[in-house]
Amino acid sequence: MDALSTIISTKDIIMPRPSIESVGPTWHVPGISFLPRVPPFYTLERTRVTVNAEDGSPPEVAQQISSLLQVESLDATFYNDQATAIVRCPNSLAFVIQMYQADVDHSGGGEDAASGRSSGFIVEVQKKGGDSLRYHKYARTILRTAASGIASENIAETPVRLRQPPRATVLATDDRAKIERDVVYTLERATSLFQKDRLDANILGMESLVLLSGIQSSGNDRATCTSQYILGGPGFKILRTILKKCLWPKWDAAEDFGGEDTDMFEKGQWESMKERALVVLGNALSLLAEGNVFDMKEWIADDGVSLDQVLVEEIKAAELNPENSYQALRSLNSLISFGNAQAMSYTLMELNMPAIVSGAQRVGRLRHALLDEEAARLLAKLENVTPK
Repeated sequence: MDALSTIISTKDIIMPRPSIESVGPTWHVPGISFLPRVPPFYTLERTRVTVNAEDGSPPEVAQQISSLLQVESLDATFYNDQATAIVRCPNSLAFVIQMYQADVDHSGGGEDAASGRSSGFIVEVQKKGGDSLRYHKYARTILRTAASGIASENIAETPVRLRQPPRATVLATDDRAKIERDVVYTLERATSLFQKDRLDANILGMESLVLLSGIQSSGNDRATCTSQYILGGPGFKILRTILKKCLWPKWDAAEDFGGEDTDMFEKGQWESMKERALVVLGNALSLLAEGNVFDMKEWIADDGVSLDQVLVEEIKAAELNPENSYQALRSLNSLISFGNAQAMSYTLMELNMPAIVSGAQRVGRLRHALLDEEAARLLAKLENVTPK
């Protein structure tokens, strides 16, 4: 094999392009003899583990890893004929899980050495982008699961996955005033990032809103204050405008920001903005849902499309993006808890919501546990509601 063929072979194994029939929601890997061998001149990542044949087979390990990813709500696409899984996590973290045949040890003799068969296999995790600290936490848990069959530690939940935040505490007047000043200052800085004509600055602004609205990153009281400003507070209408532009499906990012020459890279960046906008909306609504009234009129686009319709469209696309569907369900569950709960429930029933949510729940049971839980919550709320 020449050098060029080696490079192509290596690339195909790391980021495969197999037939559609081999792609599925669960990982079905054949026996060791069908696994690819490590390509020549390819250096394995340090985040790997070698599993002996007596400790487990590739199908068993693949099933254990697939179950772990579903429980931790990490969306994965499995390429079964190449023993590869591509995992995409919130906040643009992505990594690849690959199985290889282990090298045959000829020094000890025996049947495997004589026949050239491998008596074990390698599970490698390779980072493709995103937060390195979070990646290593995921990789350690996956490799320990592959080696032992049991996840020795749960993957720590991130702020975006906190689904039932505690209620805001009552603060002294001085503390509340200081927190409000801090939040206003930080929101002003985020607003200045949105006003720049650079996509990286816009994404940093949205990341700021994700952190500000998350309890684990900002604390309960600051997150609550931030949510009040985002959803309807005075002076920050531009934030609601940006969120609507990111969420509404008919908005043309090329026309409003990039001109007609918007390329695929920029479209990908705006998809990242949309994912973060859904997180911000879910965080804010879940914090303020109890006992508050949400003004839906401010969240209706010029073409008449309302927020609940946008969220329903995201839930319909659960097969394509379970994480976005989960965040949309978070928001809908919170909207029903506001003061206009009955009217919202009737609206959702008219949109045939039980059937849509049931479809998302089926996806969640296979690929995304949090999506499954949020879908079950919404179905329970709609169970006793009948259309007008």
